[in-house]
Amino acid sequence: MEKEQFKRELQLALKDPKQYFEIRKSKHPLTGQNETLYSKYKLNKFFQEFSNHYLDPDVAELTDKFPIVKFKHMEDHDKRAVGKYNHKENEINLNVDMFLKGSISSTVFTGFLATLCHEHQHFKQNLYIDLKKAGKEDQAKKLEPMLGISPESTYGVSIEEIEKMDSWEGSQLNTAKEI
Repeated sequence: MEKEQFKRELQLALKDPKQYFEIRKSKHPLTGQNETLYSKYKLNKFFQEFSNHYLDPDVAELTDKFPIVKFKHMEDHDKRAVGKYNHKENEINLNVDMFLKGSISSTVFTGFLATLCHEHQHFKQNLYIDLKKAGKEDQAKKLEPMLGISPESTYGVSIEEIEKMDSWEGSQLNTAKEI
């Protein structure tokens, strides 16, 4: 989808996320249990397009392996997470259950866009680490302003420092879940 078309789609989704993503309550025909139906295809496609148009271009000169954005049911230990970047799979996973619960709200919808941006930042941090490990210092330097590292700094940032930042954040998130 072209960026101009996506902008029109974004306006439609902001106006009424529930209608745009075809979210509705229904009874399962065999069990009679209440269930929530939605267009998984439309949800994944929309958020992937957002990433393609607004997030991936920042690093397009450094990689062609951008994360895939997927809505999914989170595992028990991540049930309260809105989203999570999976470095091994190069995926940004967003919590479909949370999205569906708040789908009538444009505020929740825009919160998921913000989460996508946050998780894409984790992708950039990992890209930075990968470039540094591969000895591609010049390419890694291009990411420094996006990571809040001053390009004027005379001090280099070590891989260990970045990895500590990432693990600190993870430990803070785990602590927050336990409270």
